[in-house]
This record gives sequence, C-alpha cells and structure tokens, in this order.
Amino acid sequence: MLASVDLSWLWSPKDYFYAIVSAVIGALLGILWAKLEFAAQQKKEAEKVRLGIIDTLKFNKERAEQANEQLKNGGMPNYPLDGARLSSLILPAHGLLSDELLLRVDWHRYQLDHITSKLAVVNGFFLSASVSTPDAKRAYDEWIAMLRQSLIEHYQKVINGTDALVADVEKKGKR
Repeated sequence: MLASVDLSWLWSPKDYFYAIVSAVIGALLGILWAKLEFAAQQKKEAEKVRLGIIDTLKFNKERAEQANEQLKNGGMPNYPLDGARLSSLILPAHGLLSDELLLRVDWHRYQLDHITSKLAVVNGFFLSASVSTPDAKRAYDEWIAMLRQSLIEHYQKVINGTDALVADVEKKGKR
C-alpha cells in the first residue's frame, strides 16, 4: 500500500519554492488587509468621538440657554449640565484633536461641572433656608440675588464660548 504513494514531491525544490512564495504573498496580503481594516475602524471611532463632543457641547449650550432664561425670569434651574459625557470623550480624543483644543474642551467641561456644583449648593440652600425675621429675609434675598447673578454670568460664559469651540472641533483642530 505504501508503495503506491508518490512521495517524489518531497524532494522537489521547485514545489518548496512555490509554497514559500505563496505563503509570503498570502501573509503580506493578510497584513495589508488587516492594516487597512484597522485604519478604517480607527477613523470611524475617531469620527464618533468627534461627533459626540460636538453633540455634547451643543446639548449643554441649549441647557445653559434654557437655565439662563429661567434665572432671568426669576426662576431657579434644578438640573445639572452634562460634564460627565464630555469628560468621558476627552481621553479618546487624544490624537484626534490638538493639545490646545483638548485643553479648551476640558476647560469647558470644568465650567459645566462648576455650574452644576453651584446649582447643587443653591438648590440645597433653597430647600433648607429658614427666613423667620425681616433681617434674615433681606439677607436671604440678597444672597439669592448674588447667586442668581453669578449663575447668569457663568451660564453666559459657557453659552458665548460654545460656538467657537464647536467650530474648532468640527474642523478637528488637527495638529
């Protein structure tokens, strides 16, 4: 039975040469395809991060405008701005945006978190304040007016800075 098996190809250098060339070509094509696929995936992920930053900036600008109107009309907003989402997008944006633009986005995120903290303090004070005397009522009203003005100015700073930041992120701020 073994006598009928042709093993002459084992001693054929030509067959080994073709096998090696085929393996090298296959490996090179596989590596090239993997690199192209990885680059396309990275580009897609970078675009998702960039669009996420833009959407978050626009969303927060709308909330800031809404809250600013409430403050100007005597109300007090009781909802936070979304600095957390912006914070989660900053790390993946490294390499996509320039260092200068990343610092600006992070500073904007800080402002959002700062406003949210101010609101927590103000709303906590609203809920716990007891104004039983005229002097306490006057001090309370003055303090609330000061906080209201501080919030209006802070919201306005965020509103004013958003459009230029969005435009720069849309351009990618590439290095």
